[in-house]
Amino acid sequence: MIAYKISYAIAGYDSWPYLWLRSASYGGLVLMIHLWGLRLLPGAPKSRVAAPAASIFLLVAPGPTAALVWVGDVAPISVLVSLVMTLAIWRQIEKTPLEWERLSPWRSPEQRGWLLKWIGLAFLVYLGYKTRGDLKLMPLILAGYVLLVRRKQWKLFAVPVGLMLLLAVPWSWENLTRLPPFLPGSGGSSTNWMWQPASFERFREFEWSSNPYEFASSLKRTPLSLAGLLAPFLLSAILAFLFWKTDRFGKAPWTTSQTPQDRARTFVLVWFGAILIGVSALPGINHFFRVRYSILTLTPVCILLAWIFGLFSESVGRLPKWAVVGCIALFTIQTGINLNRSVHYRRDLGQIMVGVDQVYHYVSTAFPNDQLALLPDFLPYDYHPEARPAIRNRDSLGSPEDLTRRHTPNHTSVISWEPSLWEQLDLVQQFSGCRAGTLFDAMVPCAPGTGAFLMRYIGPDPLYQAAEAARGKGESRIARALYAAFLDRHPNNLGARFMAGFVAIQEKDWAKSEQDCAMLERCVPNHPRVLYNRALAMIELKQYGPAIDRLKRVVQVIPQDYGALFNLSRAYRAAGYEQQARETLQVMKQLFPADETLDRLLAEPH
Repeated sequence: MIAYKISYAIAGYDSWPYLWLRSASYGGLVLMIHLWGLRLLPGAPKSRVAAPAASIFLLVAPGPTAALVWVGDVAPISVLVSLVMTLAIWRQIEKTPLEWERLSPWRSPEQRGWLLKWIGLAFLVYLGYKTRGDLKLMPLILAGYVLLVRRKQWKLFAVPVGLMLLLAVPWSWENLTRLPPFLPGSGGSSTNWMWQPASFERFREFEWSSNPYEFASSLKRTPLSLAGLLAPFLLSAILAFLFWKTDRFGKAPWTTSQTPQDRARTFVLVWFGAILIGVSALPGINHFFRVRYSILTLTPVCILLAWIFGLFSESVGRLPKWAVVGCIALFTIQTGINLNRSVHYRRDLGQIMVGVDQVYHYVSTAFPNDQLALLPDFLPYDYHPEARPAIRNRDSLGSPEDLTRRHTPNHTSVISWEPSLWEQLDLVQQFSGCRAGTLFDAMVPCAPGTGAFLMRYIGPDPLYQAAEAARGKGESRIARALYAAFLDRHPNNLGARFMAGFVAIQEKDWAKSEQDCAMLERCVPNHPRVLYNRALAMIELKQYGPAIDRLKRVVQVIPQDYGALFNLSRAYRAAGYEQQARETLQVMKQLFPADETLDRLLAEPH
């Protein structure tokens, strides 16, 4: 909140100070992974490359990237705070003499200084609680570590643990009379994106996705689970290396605490376990928005990766050369896959945020006092409170029919992520979500025909209704003239443009139909009916290659579309691809075995 207020004082609603703070926090997060990783590594020069490798892995992973790009998420700052505080706590524990078992600050000046330092740490942890709720796991991490490594000193550390726990509790009568929202049996938070009762299903989603595994799609899909972030390449390399290293683990127990490196590893393992328990209480929101939560589990995992990479560096001399090269290659490939995932996630999320800002700004300028309706696919994204009345009073529709019931024609703007072929909506402008002067947008441009679409609700129009009536009677020539007259008044009406192209096909005016469909395709490049109609016109105009491409896209979306398959076979044959034409007919025969026309076509000689 302080960061928001300072940023607003500097630049108002221009977010550059806050974004600089977030970027600096992200850089600090990567640095702290490096520093924490060094605590788990021996001093051998070979192992020093392990910490930077783990830092790079976290830097390019989609979860941290999502947390950074999502402007309202303070995770980069809160995770940085947790990294700093856990390192400070672990170091303070390391400095505590082993012979101290009870706290007697009134007798020992050293213990007084020790207690004051812990009080200061507890206060800093309390300030950390204000950044994000998961930091309240800190006293549990401290207590778990003490019981594992310094069990004889539990009475000594009970004071800082108890102080942190007391500061973690929101002391109020209302909170004390009900179960915390994350405990099973509670009603959860009243806000659906806040803490909810712990669930094993949500816990599992952070470890291994419940979705069926598909190798090809896994390379592009942005995962939430740790298995998805490490698999398929790095996870296989780690498992193979650890299997090879099993004899060493048999001689050196995981629970050993003889060296600072051993104790640091134990601390991070306790931290990782606490985080796994904590994420089970995170809300099960939409996957696209939940991806950013994986920064919580990935942070301690990347520190542990530094340790595994360090073991690998020490073992290079005993491993076959091909195994060394193979493991490094698998790490590089997996890091590259995660970078690709992050880039595409940044493209998608950035397009949403910038697109919303672009369309809201246009409405504020062009239609500041009109009604504003949001179609069901467009969420009521927040905007600054000083926005114009149209934005402040925006209406989220439950269904498109709500538009006719609640809003006034010619005085209502409509926003959606998809343009509409409904004739009662005129397209005003498309907002791509990209900016010409942005380097990232130049390198990874927005896909054509995507973004936010602003439309105007014009209501039922008598001229269009007359055109529909003429078409219904089979008077296609009169219908074409009426559609043309309507389009003269509403040139950006996609619904009328579609019907004009359709009637042109009936009239066998292939050039006009192709022209209308080409205009539509610029706005709706993936609409099956638009692609199909344009392909029909292209076949008649002998543009077989583009027609085949469009019909294949239609079949990909609607595999059992008889017309698309039949005309695809027809286009293949006209283009001279007899084998592909016959294979398409065979596919149709499997889908429509009773169709005698297909029998006749398949019986014809090649």
